[in-house]
Amino acid sequence: MGRLFWKIFLGLWLTLALTSGVVGLIAEQQQEKRLVQLADRAQNPRAMMDALFHALHFSGIEAAKSILDEQDKESRPILVIDSLGKELLNRPIPKKVLQRARNSTNRPKGSAPWARKVRTPEGEPYIVFLAPRAPSQVNPPTLWRFWPRFLNSILGLSMVGATLLFSLILAWYMSRPIRHLREATNKLASGELSTRVMNQIGNRKGEISDLGRDFDHMAEHLQGVINAQKQLLSDVSHELRSPLARLQLAIELVRQKPERTESLLKRIYLESNRLNELVGQFLTLSRLEGDLSTESRTQVDIGSLLEDIIESLNFQATQEEKEVRLELRAESQLSGDAELLRRAFENVIGNAVKYTPPKSVVSVALAKSDSTITVSVSDQGPGIDESKLKTIFEPFSRITNQDRFRDDPAQKSDERGFGLGLTIADRAIRRHHGTIRAFNLEEGGLSIVITLPAATQNQSISRGYK
Repeated sequence: MGRLFWKIFLGLWLTLALTSGVVGLIAEQQQEKRLVQLADRAQNPRAMMDALFHALHFSGIEAAKSILDEQDKESRPILVIDSLGKELLNRPIPKKVLQRARNSTNRPKGSAPWARKVRTPEGEPYIVFLAPRAPSQVNPPTLWRFWPRFLNSILGLSMVGATLLFSLILAWYMSRPIRHLREATNKLASGELSTRVMNQIGNRKGEISDLGRDFDHMAEHLQGVINAQKQLLSDVSHELRSPLARLQLAIELVRQKPERTESLLKRIYLESNRLNELVGQFLTLSRLEGDLSTESRTQVDIGSLLEDIIESLNFQATQEEKEVRLELRAESQLSGDAELLRRAFENVIGNAVKYTPPKSVVSVALAKSDSTITVSVSDQGPGIDESKLKTIFEPFSRITNQDRFRDDPAQKSDERGFGLGLTIADRAIRRHHGTIRAFNLEEGGLSIVITLPAATQNQSISRGYK
């Protein structure tokens, strides 16, 4: 908070100094104008004294009062004092001023021109005295005499204190959430992924609270990504360990029982194929999780792509008395990665063929609107429990017979997948700004609907997820 405090403090004082300088300059210019005006209006005090002297001596008190009434109040006052010490206009006269006026008249003639004795036609004695300043300001009380000096000092100290206090409060208010953000950033960098700051910042409004919410969103996303990577690594390690263990066992049995070599070699071949398939799917998933900025884009005819995939899958499906039917309702093209799209559709349709019962049909429909392309894949299998529908697109998510509405005893253990096919499909579709969702059909079976934007030639593949 220290550096922020001094920046605020110096900034306030610099602003205050500049403002004071401008105001002072303007005030000085106005004061100069006023002095010029006063100088123009000021009367000659000696001439005034002569006029008062002659008015009192020849015309009397009333004539002197009229002259005093015309006296400029901003100039040095001329007092007319009688023998009792009272001023002609009843203005208060401090004792020191009165004493000075009397002492001045006792001096030799001409040595004190600011004081003159005069008598009225009635013979009353008066003193015409040029006072040093206004009578109300002559010999003021001691406290009043020093008050302006004290006032300036008090005002200066008050301004410094108020500025210090304001700067301290403002710096604390601004630096407190920033300090929380800094501490949270250090904790997050050290591996504490559960770190959040909004519970410390509170219900503030403004940019700092927005930054705090963005930080919490980033930390939550980062925690999810890292946890997902850890889980993925753990799952991959587990998936690799099982076929490797079976391979090692088969090789050991070949050594111990040579007469079973042929059957064991089939098992080794099967497990090596499973390993190759797992590594291939994992590499595809890693590619989808990475940056596709270097991927090539082409115009992909979705109808032709689906026809090729279904032709290949029907070759195997007919061996199991199953069929895949395609309904093309419109010609549809988009700009994207043909290989990724092929993987996505192949995994979804192949999954439907795997779980649909014999002597049943997998329906694939392609439709197009003004801005979207929709591909639906429906099987006649057992369907999936509603609670599991949201997890089937997660890595290594497998659906067991207990998760289905009816058991599927025909499903062989060797035909179990790795739980990556639908994950790859989900990532590939989302890379193309599309969506994929699954739901159970009322008449039975599972339907997966894929929606893609009908892209233009200039549309690129997304580098991130929505």
